[in-house]
Amino acid sequence: MTTVPLPTNLPEHEALLQGPICVLPTPFDEIGRVDLESLARTTTYAIDNGARGVVCFGLASEAVKLTDEERIASLLQVVDTVNGRVPVIAGSESNSAVSAAMRTREYVKAGAGAVMVMPPSFTRPRPSEIVDYYQFIGAAASGVQVIVQDAPAWTGVDLPVAVLNEVKKLAPNVNAVKVENPPSHQKFLDLKGCGFELIGGYGALHLMEDIDAGISSVMCGP
Repeated sequence: MTTVPLPTNLPEHEALLQGPICVLPTPFDEIGRVDLESLARTTTYAIDNGARGVVCFGLASEAVKLTDEERIASLLQVVDTVNGRVPVIAGSESNSAVSAAMRTREYVKAGAGAVMVMPPSFTRPRPSEIVDYYQFIGAAASGVQVIVQDAPAWTGVDLPVAVLNEVKKLAPNVNAVKVENPPSHQKFLDLKGCGFELIGGYGALHLMEDIDAGISSVMCGP
């Protein structure tokens, strides 16, 4: 098992993640168990076809159906299959800062080179609570990059640029945002002005506009 190192000496505006990043689906067998062999094959397929990174436990990964044990087993399988060839990103959000931080530490220990985190959504957080949440996760990530997943259509939580900029000031490793909130062009430009790395999402449906706004990478399915 190999941990993918992320550079620590890059200029603020140079992206750590670049190009297409594959959000891996979670395959199941006929009785509902996670099919780790199929997950390994899917991971290999993504890399062989040009993925510059892979994501475990994104919105397309059936993450809400997985137990904590299944999550760890899946992540270990992906890290082992990748074997250092591309970054492995793991979704580590939860509805409390404590549980999200615990999950983040566990995933980094398992070999994730970055984590991606949606805001808590069961109870709508206030702006100050969003800042506290990401600051706590940033500390738990021990310098590993934290990607904020801005997906209000799924979470119901808006993440204003001013709030995200406050997060970045307090937790410098929370320095990338995956925006899935069309129309996203102006928000991408505003985030870029704050020094964030920009990642496109939403199934790459707005890829050309997002590239024009300055994204360095895009996350989509295989």
